[in-house]
Amino acid sequence: MNISAESTPAAKEEPGFFSRLGRKIKSFFLSVVHGSAATKVSCLLMGTGQMARGQYIKGAVYFLLEVLFVLYMVFFGGTYLGHLFSGDLGTVLGSEVWNEELGIYEYTPGDNSFLILLYAVVSIIVLLLFIAVWYMNVRCNIANDKTRNIAAKKPPQSYLDAVAAIPAGSASLKISSHAVSVQGGRVKLTLSGIQPGSVLEIGGISLPLSEIEQNVTRFGPLLVTAFRQTENGAALELWRDENIYAQEYLSFEIYLLTDGERVAAEYLRECGSVPTFKQDASQFINKKFYVPLLVVPLIGLLVFTVMPLIFMILIAFTNYDFEHTPPGALFGWVGFANFAKIFSIGSGGFEFLLVFLRVLAWTFIWAVFATFTNYFFGMIIALMINKKGIRLKMLWRTLFVIAIAVPQFVTLLLMQKILDADGIFNVILGLTGNDKILWLGDSSHWAIIPRVTIIVVNMWIGIPYTILMCTGILMNIPAEMYEAARLDGAGPFQVFRKIVLPYMLHVTAPYLITQFVGNINNFNVIWLLSGGGPIDNLNYGAGSKAQATDLLVTWLYRLTTDVNPQYNLASVIGIIIFLISAALSLITFNRSKANKNEEDYQ
Repeated sequence: MNISAESTPAAKEEPGFFSRLGRKIKSFFLSVVHGSAATKVSCLLMGTGQMARGQYIKGAVYFLLEVLFVLYMVFFGGTYLGHLFSGDLGTVLGSEVWNEELGIYEYTPGDNSFLILLYAVVSIIVLLLFIAVWYMNVRCNIANDKTRNIAAKKPPQSYLDAVAAIPAGSASLKISSHAVSVQGGRVKLTLSGIQPGSVLEIGGISLPLSEIEQNVTRFGPLLVTAFRQTENGAALELWRDENIYAQEYLSFEIYLLTDGERVAAEYLRECGSVPTFKQDASQFINKKFYVPLLVVPLIGLLVFTVMPLIFMILIAFTNYDFEHTPPGALFGWVGFANFAKIFSIGSGGFEFLLVFLRVLAWTFIWAVFATFTNYFFGMIIALMINKKGIRLKMLWRTLFVIAIAVPQFVTLLLMQKILDADGIFNVILGLTGNDKILWLGDSSHWAIIPRVTIIVVNMWIGIPYTILMCTGILMNIPAEMYEAARLDGAGPFQVFRKIVLPYMLHVTAPYLITQFVGNINNFNVIWLLSGGGPIDNLNYGAGSKAQATDLLVTWLYRLTTDVNPQYNLASVIGIIIFLISAALSLITFNRSKANKNEEDYQ
């Protein structure tokens, strides 16, 4: 840590994410360049740096992982990555060859574009994991270098000795007084007599003291907690959490953070020697147990989420459809042709674009009504049940819980039968023959009857969940707020609008966002009730296979499961659904009061 008396530069804004990332990358590579020979060699042969310092088990593990990676790439993954980056997803088709000796046709397997692309995606994930392991290996060697540098120095007897131990030219300003203390497991250093125009330099990054005065800042291993003007200049208080290893930073910073022999000896006992395998294992079990616990979820995330997502995105740039289905046929890259088919209005794509916009519009209409009808009606019913004077409250709540207990797909299939043209609902209404109402099959007037019917049935399914949720939240609204509103002369509607609704919206904002995004992808209700129908070739033609009540997600499913599937267009729609869901979730939550005013209702 250097303190130099320089003129105060103009105040700078706090560095952004990419600026901090760039500094970390630069620091990492500089540490490698100025590191020991063992660190440099470990960049090529993982584990050799650890073995050179006696960490044989850790070094052997890193070396074995590198060997396995090289073997995987040489004998398997590299071939498929080569196919991927060369744009070649297969050229040889399977064929039947006549065998003269046996007198039969023998099938000779060819390339399989699907497997080539799949194995290439797997190889990309393996490559990314190897890069992460390589980074951990190099970081371990860098830490070992700095640990050795610390151990090689004599622990200072006092702070003044520490200042004297700083290399010449590192500090151009004398400090008139200091105080070091250990409080609550943290080391506190107070410096006074500093000129207000001085610059604090940590890890090669300069920060004017004037900026510290304006904004308390966490800087490297230090936590700046106070900066104040004094008669003799200025005073600065620095804290260091003892759990933060100074070996991650410049080696002489330890001298400015120790309290004589005791603190220095304690630090050197922990960090002055390269940790053994037993010490590393103890660290993971006692202090970093979350790391091994997260390994299995991380693998599951990569296998079941990241890999399918990457695969789907890549499929969107191919011509993978019923005419190009392996192993009987091959598919290849077509660039943005699939996106052009959906979005362009030229080259015969106008009708398909209109179909897409109609399905998208109905998806949003459905999501809005399905979310807010359940929410507000459920809230109103919950208010009615919780109102003072209502008898048999437990009975009403139990009835709604029973409605939840019935599996959703059972309810939907039963309602589909009830609302059929020959179903019991038309029979009860006395509608027969030509008077029958096609509750789920009327395609006239933009299929308004099936759409309204689906929304109403969804209310039957969703309102009980909202009632239970709102009941718990309503019980947490302080009674004093109601009493104050009554004293001010507020009526029931004003109490609802000024107290209940703001409280509910604040607490349930994340729930509403989840429900809205979930309804955009609500496959069950649409598919089990109407199957996406009725068919409306007038408005949903153009070979799109879309039907009147299809959402984007059911349309995607139909494109992949009907006769003559079009996986490429389905992948494009999948990307669109992902972008819409992610954008709405992030924007809505960041703008909600639940995120901005988190403490309001605590």
